[in-house]
Amino acid sequence: MTAAPLAAYAVVRGCLLVTILGEVCDDGWTSLQGEVLARVARQRIRGVVLDASAVQVLDPEDARSEEHTSELQSQ
Repeated sequence: MTAAPLAAYAVVRGCLLVTILGEVCDDGWTSLQGEVLARVARQRIRGVVLDASAVQVLDPEDARSEEHTSELQSQ
């Protein structure tokens, strides 16, 4: 059985839209970060928009992880 996807992805006008589909555990954030960076590397992505509206609780560590992903993407 395969795991449910953590996020849905779309590219609009050069921006990667990442919609998180629900609560994400610590390992999930690491997986999500890797997937976002891989997609940025494969495509000509100018920016990333992260939609976390389905996440009810986003602790500071999770927020820092996403900030780190943003910093890596801009390099």
